Amino acid sequence: MQTRQILLGYVLALICSAAGAEPDPAQQESIVFDPQTGNYVITYEAEGQWHQAVFVPGNKIVPTIRSRFKTNQGGAIRYRYEIRSGKESRQDISLFMLIASNADPDSLRVPHDWDGSITPAWTKPGVRASWSYWGDGKPAGIPPGGHLSGFGFDSPDLPGIGIVALKGRTPILGFAGHGPGLEVSNKLAEIEATKNGVALPAAIPGIPVAEPFDPAAILTGLRRHLDKDLVEIDQIDPVFAAQLGRLFQAAIDAINQGNLVAARGEIRELRRLLHREHKGLDEDEEDRHGRPEEDERRKDKSGLITRLAARVLEFDLKYVENRLNKGDHGD
Repeated sequence: MQTRQILLGYVLALICSAAGAEPDPAQQESIVFDPQTGNYVITYEAEGQWHQAVFVPGNKIVPTIRSRFKTNQGGAIRYRYEIRSGKESRQDISLFMLIASNADPDSLRVPHDWDGSITPAWTKPGVRASWSYWGDGKPAGIPPGGHLSGFGFDSPDLPGIGIVALKGRTPILGFAGHGPGLEVSNKLAEIEATKNGVALPAAIPGIPVAEPFDPAAILTGLRRHLDKDLVEIDQIDPVFAAQLGRLFQAAIDAINQGNLVAARGEIRELRRLLHREHKGLDEDEEDRHGRPEEDERRKDKSGLITRLAARVLEFDLKYVENRLNKGDHGD
């Protein structure tokens, strides 16, 4: 039941239901947005009387997320996340969810007093990792102005950038009788799926690493991710993406032709362009100071690529280059 709520958009809200007058034939069921509160007022008829309920979406939060990733001793990638809630938030953050290409359920890390799970994704290939706070404590999750780390897992796959979902804590929505009719119920389901949380980009397992090692396949996956996903979610300028894409293709062609010297040269040029845009990409992000979430979300002075996207591409390219240097050519 909890999984279904998360998938459908975190269906939690406040009910204010009261019996009213006898049904007026001219009155219609409706769901109306209240701009003053940010809530949705649902008017519906049940058992011969009119009722109202108030749906409170879980989007009254101003979160940021910090992604960390590094290779562990076993060769897998260790992913860790830290969530901050802005002082402007009006709800405690109580749900965090992402969909990854692969993740080890036995490696799941869950903050104290939270619940977590890794299960097969329903809507696309891969797995869904989710964390939720259902306790009655105060604060209930991550309060405004607070932050929390301890979310994470290991994965055999290299990072890409995906969209994670965060939701503020809200009471449960319920209805008198059978509740609203089909039209209003469908509108409510659409609101729950699109307005009931906040979406942010983060580093997520998304580039499979097959065994035996296939560097051309990894670079092909990275180029596809660059051309489509990173441009689509505004992580990179399309012209700069096209420039990098040509270098990716040159490296792929060189590997397929057995020219590993040329392939290494193209990879080094890709990394040089990334370092030109953002300094310190080789630094351990766990040792960085200041407000890293602000660094990751901005594009540098040229505006060509966010720091997060540069970090992800640099990590993946360095991974491929290191394995090529060790003589792992996928032959």
